[in-house]
Amino acid sequence: MPKSSTSWGKGKSGNLKGRPPKNRALTRLLQESGEAPLIIGGEQLTGQQALARRIWEFVATGQVMLGDEPLKAESIADWLATVKWLYTHIDGPAKPTPEIDNEIILTVVRGLPNGEQTD
Repeated sequence: MPKSSTSWGKGKSGNLKGRPPKNRALTRLLQESGEAPLIIGGEQLTGQQALARRIWEFVATGQVMLGDEPLKAESIADWLATVKWLYTHIDGPAKPTPEIDNEIILTVVRGLPNGEQTD
């Protein structure tokens, strides 16, 4: 199909401001609820603060009280998965490390700095 005079070139757009952000109603509601104050153990905290404390308590001890019920890690793998999840959310995903090749290749160059060869 031939280009019309109104078509945009490759990598060009007529919408300089870009696509408008999506309305994320659930995200907004969760954020508002997390910012609301709660009374937990006689202390006023936001939901976000209470959640953060429980996560850190679980990571530090392998168990946490949720209401009147204790929650315990069933295995080291469960606990470690929570630790990894927490640190991924704090530091971001781990950067991939290049694979280490055990083979070392040495190149011997014989010569003097001015380019002359040695015997």
